[in-house]
Amino acid sequence: MFAADIVILCALIYFDWGKKLIACFFFMIFFQNFIALVGFYHLCHGLKTPERKFLRRKTGIYFSLMTMVYLIVFIMTFTKKLGPICTATDMYPPVMDISNGLLVLNALFHFYAHSQNYWLLWEEHPLIQPYIGKEEEMDWEPIAVLKQKFQSQMKVFVVFQVVIIALLAVIYGMIHFKLDEIACSDDGLTWIYETTQGSLFMMVYMVFICL
Repeated sequence: MFAADIVILCALIYFDWGKKLIACFFFMIFFQNFIALVGFYHLCHGLKTPERKFLRRKTGIYFSLMTMVYLIVFIMTFTKKLGPICTATDMYPPVMDISNGLLVLNALFHFYAHSQNYWLLWEEHPLIQPYIGKEEEMDWEPIAVLKQKFQSQMKVFVVFQVVIIALLAVIYGMIHFKLDEIACSDDGLTWIYETTQGSLFMMVYMVFICL
């Protein structure tokens, strides 16, 4: 994940100096969102306690379905009707709306799982209780340490997603309420802006990609 983030950041730096194609915006955001989904998957499925199998069963179908949906959205990008191309009447391409919808859906699922403590019992689980204080015999990390580490990681993930959703709301607000500041190029491949508000829109989008 870290290597992928480095690649995206390098692409963003290059992109900032070149032609700002809407398709480039889309692909960087799309893959960043998918990487976040993969990260959430590994945090859930990499839990090193007997509850790992239960958590995998609880979330496996969701992650499988979302992976399929992301694949379908990726295929959509190569269609003329839904692809990352703007028009005079539709500044924000449909495929970007769909991709952002997946981001919100993932965030809502994560918020729900977080509210349910990820369905984990930790020390109270029947298979774990007999080994509390004897984790070394099972070659486990202390359950209390694993619990604290897992919960800390997930709290950071939740805060991260709250920030992402807030930025997304700002982007949509700027698109729908500042349409006069942002225009579509004749070929539909780029957004045109010459005002402070337009530059601010691009800056917010850059931050959105970085996160």
